[in-house]
Amino acid sequence: MERVVEPEVEPEQFFAVARAKRRRRWRNALLGLGALGVVSTVLAAPRMILQADRSDAACSDRDYLVAPGDSRACAWRPHAWLFVPKLLPWTRTRALARERDVDHDQAERELRDAAAVTPNAAARDEAARRLLQASKGGPLTLERGTDGKIVTYDPAASLIAALIEHGAFAVAAEAHPWTQGPENLQYAYDAALAGGDLQSAAQIAARRDEPHWDRDLEAGAFLCLKGQQREGLEHLELAKGDAIVKVPSRTDAAQIAQVLCGADSAGYGGDSGRMALMAAKLSSSRFRGDVPLGQVPDIDLLGSSGLALFDTQRARTPFVAAWLTQESQPLDRVLDAVAPLTFQLGAPVSPYKLGLGAPRFSHLLHPILVDPGVHEKAAETLKALAATTLPPPPATPPSAPKRPAAKEGPAKKAPPQARPIGDFYHSGEEILAARQDPKGALERAAVVLWVEAASQRAALGRHEEARHDLDKALALDPSAGTRLFAASLAYAAGDVPNAEAHLRELAKTSPSPDIATLAGILDVLVAMRGGRWEDAHVLAQRTHAGATDDKKTATAWLLTATALRVGRPDEGPGLPTPEGYERDATTWEKLAVMPEAERRAYRLRMFSFSPSIGAELVLPAVFYVVGQAANGSDPEVWIDAFIPLAYSAYHTPTAARARAEAARWRGDEQAAKRHEARAGAAESLVDSPEKLVLASLAGVL
Repeated sequence: MERVVEPEVEPEQFFAVARAKRRRRWRNALLGLGALGVVSTVLAAPRMILQADRSDAACSDRDYLVAPGDSRACAWRPHAWLFVPKLLPWTRTRALARERDVDHDQAERELRDAAAVTPNAAARDEAARRLLQASKGGPLTLERGTDGKIVTYDPAASLIAALIEHGAFAVAAEAHPWTQGPENLQYAYDAALAGGDLQSAAQIAARRDEPHWDRDLEAGAFLCLKGQQREGLEHLELAKGDAIVKVPSRTDAAQIAQVLCGADSAGYGGDSGRMALMAAKLSSSRFRGDVPLGQVPDIDLLGSSGLALFDTQRARTPFVAAWLTQESQPLDRVLDAVAPLTFQLGAPVSPYKLGLGAPRFSHLLHPILVDPGVHEKAAETLKALAATTLPPPPATPPSAPKRPAAKEGPAKKAPPQARPIGDFYHSGEEILAARQDPKGALERAAVVLWVEAASQRAALGRHEEARHDLDKALALDPSAGTRLFAASLAYAAGDVPNAEAHLRELAKTSPSPDIATLAGILDVLVAMRGGRWEDAHVLAQRTHAGATDDKKTATAWLLTATALRVGRPDEGPGLPTPEGYERDATTWEKLAVMPEAERRAYRLRMFSFSPSIGAELVLPAVFYVVGQAANGSDPEVWIDAFIPLAYSAYHTPTAARARAEAARWRGDEQAAKRHEARAGAAESLVDSPEKLVLASLAGVL
């Protein structure tokens, strides 16, 4: 057999062929692996969507388990898991829905971080607008990675609540076109007022959605306040009709607003608001004839409604004043009418409760309309009548009672000393006392009318007229209570020298413990406004030590503020903070001086802030102390996020002025000017007693 001789191959050619074969093998292997990978990826794409959900949840947990704000570092991971599913036609819709969900979650986390972890106004508003964008587009249907359940939810349904929870009030007001439902619109309206955005508030109020008594009442009153009578009355009619079914007592509030807005007709009110509705009618030439002035002393004062006697006395003053100015009345008839109107402090006096806020005297939920001009005229009438009335004779000691003879018949019933005033609780006792001291009763009633007139004038920004009324009241009654009220009103008007003068006069007397505590609080505020911080701290220590139990909360906030301001937090009262998630409560003094990394953790975890009763007496101190928990970042952003919008007293124009004062204590003049402007914008809507009541019903004050 002939041997075949293979041709000789050059070494270079041999190695080239080997390399080509090796490349083919690798290429085939890679193509196989690639095909396998593609098939696996296609089959695994739905699982990737679920993994994106798990990744997003795990990333969120890092803020609590690792460090506040740590979720920023892993925000890219959920999007990486969604890259392939978005490319595949059969998973693209689900992946895009999940991406919207992830964007929504991340925007809300960034909003929380910018509000609480590292407070920053620009970052907060940017995150809030991202959350708004992620909430548009309708409901989402998603499969959850944790349990595999299918859920459907609409991000827009919780949009407003999420925004106001973190203090993004401006964006919450802007977001109202993308949300529905009376509750969401109410939140957006409240946010607009809290942020001083009256234009957005008017747009929200003008929206016509499903009837809801609370929203329609506030919207109607606000539109009437802005001069949009027709639209306002339409909302008020809806509020009145809806309230009949759900909350009958709120019908009264709607009717009060209707009268003040110029409605052609209005009812007579239910048990809870009859006096307030009649006071509104008394101010209107259209309805004034409906009020039986001749029967004012005998008017039914809601005997079964559970009102305190003190409140019903205050509710009567508009009627008594109007009755006194109609025509001259016999002395005994006047005494019957004015006897119950004895001035007392009642609720604690504070420039942040009585000064520039809502009308001073309220009847349950309904503010009583007070015409200061009528009050002043009636007070002058009483003063003139008192000048012609003899003082009571000197009191004689009672003689020892005689024991009746054994056979004496039954004692005769004494004749009545005073005519009862309807069902006016036990006011016959006050009438009897007034008959025994007519001059004193007339003067005391005149003081009440001047004090109410002064309060109303101050609420309207007419501080000189308010001071004039109080000077007249003090001329008749220079007691500690009236003096303290005058000092508080002067401070609220920015007249610190006059407030100090009243406090000096008050110090010469021996006031009750309650009045002494309130005077001490005002002394501290005056010293703080003047920049005398060491003096303020000493006064705060003294006032807190001697405070009555129900004022301890107010003085504790004040003492904490001065202790922090003078740099000696250990001299504070140890005011406790709220508890937090997996964190025990600490004190505000300790929180303010913690290392920032530790404070961030506390800020993120604190919840359920509920200001104690009495804290509203010292609002600047509350804002200052709470702001110190974010010292070094932006305290204003932290305060917005931390104090819930539901605590309306902390978001009124009066509160805005208190925040301006706290900002000045921190040296933040820009924030102070912003809060002053916001307060001024709201107060500019109010230029009459009628508008004061409308503003109160609208939630503006």
